[in-house]
Amino acid sequence: MQAADYFVTKTGSVPRLTHTNFAAWSNAIKYVLIGTDCWTIVNGEEVAPLDVDHYKEFSKRANRAVSLIYGSITPALQAYVGGITDAALMWTKLCATMDIVQNESGSTFMHDKFHHESFLPQDTIDQYISRILTYQERLANIRQKLSDDDVITKLLTALPPPII
Repeated sequence: MQAADYFVTKTGSVPRLTHTNFAAWSNAIKYVLIGTDCWTIVNGEEVAPLDVDHYKEFSKRANRAVSLIYGSITPALQAYVGGITDAALMWTKLCATMDIVQNESGSTFMHDKFHHESFLPQDTIDQYISRILTYQERLANIRQKLSDDDVITKLLTALPPPII
C-alpha cells in the first residue's frame, strides 16, 4: 500500500476505507477514536449533555470524530456520508452500507471467498493464516459461522505440500 492509502493521525494510521476493507478499516479507526476519546460518542454510549459547559467539550469531541471518520474514507465513499455531521449516524450508515457480512448475500459471498482462498506464492504462512482467520472473525456473528474445524481443514488442505 502507498502512503495515500492510509489516513495518518497523531494516535495512529488507518487504511482508508474502500469497498473491500471494511473489517480492517473499522477495527483501525475504532482504536484511533478510542485514542482521541471519541469512541463512546460514535458507538452511541455517550450522548450530548444538556449542561452547556459540558456540551461544548462534547461537541468538540463529536466534531473530531466526524472529521476522523470522514477523513479516513476514500473520496469515492465519502458520498455515502457527505452532509452527515453526527458521528454515531455516520458510523451506522457506513456499517450498514459497507459491512457486506451483515446481509445474507454478503455472508454467502464471504463463505464463497473463504472456500476459494488459497495459499499464494508470495504469502508467508502467517499472512495466509491471518487471512483465513479474518473470514472466521467476520462471520462470527451470523447464522452461517465458520467453525474451528472449517478453518483447520481449510488451512491444512490449502497449504502447498512442502509446508505440511
